[in-house]
Amino acid sequence: MNNYKKTSRMHTFAILAYKQSPFLEECIKSLLSQKVKSDIIISTSTPSDFIENLADKYNIPLYVNKKSHGIATDWNYAYNISKTEYVTLAHQDDIYTEDYLAKCMKKAERHPENLIIFTGYSELYGNEIVGNNLLLLIKKILLFPFLFTKKLNNKLLKKSILLLGSPISCPGVTYNKKNLQNFKFDESFSINMDWNAWIQLAGKKGSFVYDSAKLFLHRIHDEAETSKAFADNRRRDEDLRIFKKLWPKPLASLIAKIYSISYKSA
Repeated sequence: MNNYKKTSRMHTFAILAYKQSPFLEECIKSLLSQKVKSDIIISTSTPSDFIENLADKYNIPLYVNKKSHGIATDWNYAYNISKTEYVTLAHQDDIYTEDYLAKCMKKAERHPENLIIFTGYSELYGNEIVGNNLLLLIKKILLFPFLFTKKLNNKLLKKSILLLGSPISCPGVTYNKKNLQNFKFDESFSINMDWNAWIQLAGKKGSFVYDSAKLFLHRIHDEAETSKAFADNRRRDEDLRIFKKLWPKPLASLIAKIYSISYKSA
C-alpha cells in the first residue's frame, strides 16, 4: 500500500472558521467526503454557538485562538496546532473536490523534498463555476515553468513565478511541516501574508510541487475578506509593498498599477 493512502496519520485539514459563514458546513462536508481520509479540525478566533454546533454535529475538534491579532495570527495558530506532517489550511467558504487530498498526498510521496504542494482551482460565484477569467489567466501565465515540470527546485525559478503576482492560491496549498520547520506567516500583512510566505519559501531548499487539476472551488462573495480588501484599498497597498521587495521602487509602482487591472475580474 502506498504511503499516501495512510493520510489519517500524515495530514490535517485545519478549517479556518470566522464569525458565521453560511458556507462553513458545505466546506466541512467536502472534507469529510474525501476519497482519502484525514484528520480534520476547526480553528477560530471568533467562537460562537454557530461554529460550536457544527463542530459537535460532525464530531470535529474545535480550537479557539484567544490571542488573535489578525488573519495571519489565526493562520499561524491553525498551522501550529496541526500535529501531522502535512497540513492544509482550509478556507471556510471553499469546497474541495473528493480527489484533492489523494492527489496531493500522491505528489508528496513522489516528491518528498517538497515544501508546499498546490493545485489548480475554479472560482465560485453563487452557484456559477467560473474556470477562466482575467485573473485566472494571469495566474496560468505566471505558472508557465510548470508546463515543463511538475516541481520547481531552483530558488530563482521558484521566485520567478512570484515576480508579477501570486499564482499560488492559499486555500489549495498543502504544507510540509517537516521540511518547513519553523515557518510562520508574517503577521504585519492582513491580505498578502500568503504571497509573502511563498517568496520567503522560494529561498529555502526544497521544491514547490504543482497539480494543475482544478481540485477546489474558491468562493467569491462580498463578505469574503479579499472582497473587503479591494474596497478599502488594503489589497493595493500590500501588493505594492510586495512588489517593492521584488523590484526597484519605480518599476514596482508601475507593475502594481498594471496588476490592479486584474482586480476587476476578482
